[in-house]
Amino acid sequence: MGPQKKLEGGHYGDLDTFAHDLRIIWQNCYTYNKDLNSDVCVMAQELESIAEDGLARIPQMIEEKRTEVKEKQSNDMQSMQRQFKQQQKQLVEMQQLLLQQQVRTPPGCAHAHARGWLFLWRGP
Repeated sequence: MGPQKKLEGGHYGDLDTFAHDLRIIWQNCYTYNKDLNSDVCVMAQELESIAEDGLARIPQMIEEKRTEVKEKQSNDMQSMQRQFKQQQKQLVEMQQLLLQQQVRTPPGCAHAHARGWLFLWRGP
């Protein structure tokens, strides 16, 4: 199976294996085209140079992407923590309002209690 099919099929487990197969292509070109000044070899040298530059940048690109993902996860976590704190604050405020309403309502007054709990008690 050639490098293109391996790449498309996701068969490369790491960059070094891919780079090795790519370098075999250049070596085969130079082996089977003995005249290094031929158009084929000149083009292969240009492509090899472009490929090597690209291969050299890949680890940095991977690290940048990892850093970007970590920063996003950190930002997401901080946002969720802020939302959670806000919800906790709202819950405390709601509990305080409920307690205040219960304190203001005399225990025997069903109608006042009913307004606080959003239902009407009609009795037995």
